[in-house]
Amino acid sequence: MAKRVKDEILLKIIEVKYYSILFNFTPDIAHQEQMVQVIRYVIQNNQNECEIIESFFKFVRVYNKTGESLTEDILDCLTKDNLRISDCRGQSFDSGSNMSGKIKGVQARIIEMNKLARFIPCSAHSLNLIGVIVQKVYLNTTRWLAKHRAIKSLNTQLVMVFKSFEVLKQEKLSEETKFDADNLIRSLKSFSFICMLMVWEKILSAIDRINIILQEPKLTIDVAVKHLQSIETEFQKVRLRKKKLLPGEIEEDEFCNISEENKYSIMIKNVIDNILIGLRQRFKSMENIAQDFSFLNPTIIYSWPMENSKRAGVDLCNKYENNLNKIEFISELESFKEHVYNIDDDLKRATFFEMLNFIYKNKLQDVYPNISVAYQIYLTMPVTSASCERSFSKLKLIKTYLRSNTEQARLNHLSILSIENKIARQINYEDIINDFAAKKARKVHF
Repeated sequence: MAKRVKDEILLKIIEVKYYSILFNFTPDIAHQEQMVQVIRYVIQNNQNECEIIESFFKFVRVYNKTGESLTEDILDCLTKDNLRISDCRGQSFDSGSNMSGKIKGVQARIIEMNKLARFIPCSAHSLNLIGVIVQKVYLNTTRWLAKHRAIKSLNTQLVMVFKSFEVLKQEKLSEETKFDADNLIRSLKSFSFICMLMVWEKILSAIDRINIILQEPKLTIDVAVKHLQSIETEFQKVRLRKKKLLPGEIEEDEFCNISEENKYSIMIKNVIDNILIGLRQRFKSMENIAQDFSFLNPTIIYSWPMENSKRAGVDLCNKYENNLNKIEFISELESFKEHVYNIDDDLKRATFFEMLNFIYKNKLQDVYPNISVAYQIYLTMPVTSASCERSFSKLKLIKTYLRSNTEQARLNHLSILSIENKIARQINYEDIINDFAAKKARKVHF
């Protein structure tokens, strides 16, 4: 049954050709390192609608977590599933150096084999990591985890926390415990901690909202970039006045004369600066991809001069020369604008997904094959590897401490039936059941 489900998924991927890979790791109940494989692709479903799918494939037992060894494991997974690495158009992992390293990481090794397999770090993981890094730099003494729920609870119930520690001090506990409680109360009551707690709750609240949105499996890069840009801000630049020194006057370091309030203000600005720098660095690859395909944004197609669209189209065709025919692509662009917007004027405000959905519904992929492929490749690009994290939840339910010796093959069979249950329920298993019954029958035919 599991093989039938997997074959059904593979047929869809092979039919659409282009796909992206998502891999992540976690130890199971038996302390064995498991690597999960998820494939992202775009299909035209039975209702002639566009559908973005992230399908679970398998768990792979990992023995060595170096970049070279993991690359071999990933390529072996793809080969066994008859998926060509040359058709891979995107890859998304966490931010570990063995996966994301620019020289010896998995993503770099795969790009050496296929330069079109563009790497996008998991945006949800990167967003969380920015918060953790900033908190380690500026809030290390508090030792609170960078979780919005924990910070929010502490912020709203701070008075009750103080009372709890006061009660704790009066209990019959060891002197060491009472001493620690007393020190912690002093830290929590400090001016800097209370102020930073309020600021940090606001920051994590914004990050947490975007993080939830980014974990949507069908999210596309253009929408993700807009959400990420919504939490960025720019400080207003003010011209600094330079103080002119009088003859004989010696310039002194002014920092020692800054008040505590101003020092705190500087620290807050440093926190915001580090968050903005982290956002720009970690989401640079996503923004680069969005920029390459930006001229296909339905709003831009309508508003841009055709000459600009042609130049951007030529650049895209040069990058994807094996997938897009340059002459045909430019020819399609010339008629696409007038044709499509005359059919549906609302497309001027559409997203990439809605445009490809419109092409499929109106059966225009044969009329504009290169444009359809360009949209398909773009939507195939992953935004996060959150689907891998969801698979880990099933892993914990299937391989429990009572089934800690479950073989890898059985684990994968149960996992794919559970995770891909929507497909599993649609398949007719009569022939499999009859075949199974024939093999297990004990009757002897004379």
